[in-house]
Amino acid sequence: MTKFSKKTTQWVKLGFINPAQAKQILDHENGQSGKPWVVWGFLALGILVISIGIISLISANLSVIIEGWLELPSVAKLAIDFGALFFISYRAFQARQKQQTVKFEALLLALALGALASIGLISQIYHSGGELFQALLFWCLITAGLPHLSDRRIISSLWGSALLGSITYALFVLVDTSRLEMILDKRDSAGILLSEPLIAAWLTVIFRRLVDEKPITRVFQSLTLLSFLFYLLLIEIGLIHEFSRRAGNSSSMNIFAGLALALGFAILVNRNYPKTQRLLLLGALGSFVAAAFLGLERGDHLLFAKAGLTILTLVFAALFCAARNQTGSFQILLTLIGIRFLSIYFQALGGLAASGFGLILSGIIIIAAVMMWNKYRRAINSWAEGMFR
Repeated sequence: MTKFSKKTTQWVKLGFINPAQAKQILDHENGQSGKPWVVWGFLALGILVISIGIISLISANLSVIIEGWLELPSVAKLAIDFGALFFISYRAFQARQKQQTVKFEALLLALALGALASIGLISQIYHSGGELFQALLFWCLITAGLPHLSDRRIISSLWGSALLGSITYALFVLVDTSRLEMILDKRDSAGILLSEPLIAAWLTVIFRRLVDEKPITRVFQSLTLLSFLFYLLLIEIGLIHEFSRRAGNSSSMNIFAGLALALGFAILVNRNYPKTQRLLLLGALGSFVAAAFLGLERGDHLLFAKAGLTILTLVFAALFCAARNQTGSFQILLTLIGIRFLSIYFQALGGLAASGFGLILSGIIIIAAVMMWNKYRRAINSWAEGMFR
């Protein structure tokens, strides 16, 4: 808050606000500052300690607990399970009515995890079997309202990650009945892996239309960006090639290409974004798809082509983030672009970069790049935001 106080003092001196307004701002921020984070920190610590204690008790009496639980009739097990879920739901309802935000969010998380445990219990009682992705998809279906009720990102992150992971896993089943063995055996799974950021992008589009800017939409936005960056890294270091049967003849890559074309069409007809922003998204998507297909090939002669497509993808993504006023994402992407340019420099110089002169030159370039980035990053952000709005 000291830093914020200095800012308000500076604004008063510049005439942006008067002293009375500065006091009102500080009073408001003092009432908001840090308390939720402190409360959530101690709440998480308390839950962790309780969990450790429960695990210790269960471990010490595991045989007795298992024997007693197995002797219970199925009806009693289900009664205990649904009774616990009802109790948690009722307490969450009370907390919401009393506007006890922290308690409500904690109970909502407990309800979500309890619902997942209930699916496992019912499967164990009735020996229903099935795959993990089916259980997760069913859990996402029955708990779909929880992210909408929550104002925190923890439940939305848990729910969104489960939905993205289960859909991606379902695609593995569609392509090959060996499921996760595809990944372990590295057989024709490149296209499914590369489809994950496209699926996350699709989910972002769908949930933006359904619930606008709720936390779940922002979660899918973050998952899209993180997965794009992760798979760009796999492409660059050559790991994607290891997961492909052979380039140009892959059923999984056909799925990837189909998802990319459909996503490109959805972006093109989406009127929620201005034309320039849609073109930036299409540029980022096209560069990523080109990098993905190039990643199926192996050879040092493709090193700089892959790097060029990576940088082009990051540039399009960074300009889009700037146009949407997503300053944090823009600065992260701008930093990654600078790092990739530096790595190209070291790759191009090879052994010369490790010599005395090369090290001096490298240090100068790094310092100059950091200084320029620190000096012009806001100007670049403002320029891109104005240019592509």
